[in-house]
Amino acid sequence: MRLHLCHSADVGALAVQPFLRERLPDLRLVTAEEISSASKWEHRLDSHGAVVTRAVLPDGSGIDGECIDGVLNRLMSPCPVHVLQSTSADREYALGEYTAFFLSWLNGLRCPVIGRATPQGLCGRWRQPLEWVVIAQRSGMEARVEAFDESWTGLASPGAGLQMPGVTVIVAFGKVFSMLDIPSAVSHACQRFAVAADCDILGLEFATGRGWGPLVGVTPVPDLRLGGELLLDAIAGVLRG
Repeated sequence: MRLHLCHSADVGALAVQPFLRERLPDLRLVTAEEISSASKWEHRLDSHGAVVTRAVLPDGSGIDGECIDGVLNRLMSPCPVHVLQSTSADREYALGEYTAFFLSWLNGLRCPVIGRATPQGLCGRWRQPLEWVVIAQRSGMEARVEAFDESWTGLASPGAGLQMPGVTVIVAFGKVFSMLDIPSAVSHACQRFAVAADCDILGLEFATGRGWGPLVGVTPVPDLRLGGELLLDAIAGVLRG
C-alpha cells in the first residue's frame, strides 16, 4: 500500500489523485482530518529498536508502517480537532506536542517518502521569505523580500505587489516541470535553488510581464496539476522505489 497524505482543502493534490491511481493502483488518499480522527494510535520502538507505527482510521481501516511502500506527503500541520478542546492556556503547548508526534511517525516510515517531515515543516523545509530570497539570489535569480507574501501558504499571490500575472514552475527530483516553455537559464537556476533548499518538490512563482520577472513565492506544496503528466510520472516512479 502507498499513501497520499494531504488536507481536505488541498485542491492541487485531490485533483491529481485519480491520475496517480492510474499509475499506482494501490495509492490510498488519506486526509489530515482522517488521521487526526483516528480511533487508535500505536507509535513505539520494538525490542530491536525498530519503529512501529499503526493507526485505526474512522472508517475502521488501518495504517501499518510495515505495510507502507511509499508516501506522497503534503501535510502542512496536524488537523487541530483535539487541540481545540484544550484550554487556551495549554493550546500552544498541546499543538507543539501534537506536531512533534506527527513529525516522529512520519520520520519513522522506512519507505520512499516525497515531502519527508523536517523540524522546519511536516512536508518539507519551510522558510521565512528572507531565507527564500537569499537562496534565490545565490542561485542566480532576482528576488526581493518585499514581494513575498508572508501568509501561511508560503506562496505569494500572482504578481504580489508587482501588478503582473505570475507563473509557477515546479522543481521535483532534480527536474523542472511546467506547462510553459522555460528559458534554459531560468530552468538551471530553479534546479540550483531546489538543491540548496533541500526539498523534494518546490513550487517557484515568478512575476511575468516583459519576460521572466523576479521570484515572488515559494512553496513545498505546489498545485501538482501545474506539472502535467510528466510530473505525475516522476512522482509515481519515486513511490515505486
